[in-house]
Amino acid sequence: MSADLEYTWTKKSTGGYAAPGNEDGILALDTGGKVTLTEGRGACRGRGGSAGW
Repeated sequence: MSADLEYTWTKKSTGGYAAPGNEDGILALDTGGKVTLTEGRGACRGRGGSAGW
């Protein structure tokens, strides 16, 4: 993912979130509200609650 750009992940009806076009990675939300984004090249970012990056 490129720096300083905004991306929208779409919630899937089967659970989880779909990455925006031409992007790969995994967006996860745990039961405590912690968001984790693992990008296709292995970089991982996380944030507690509903706060932005």
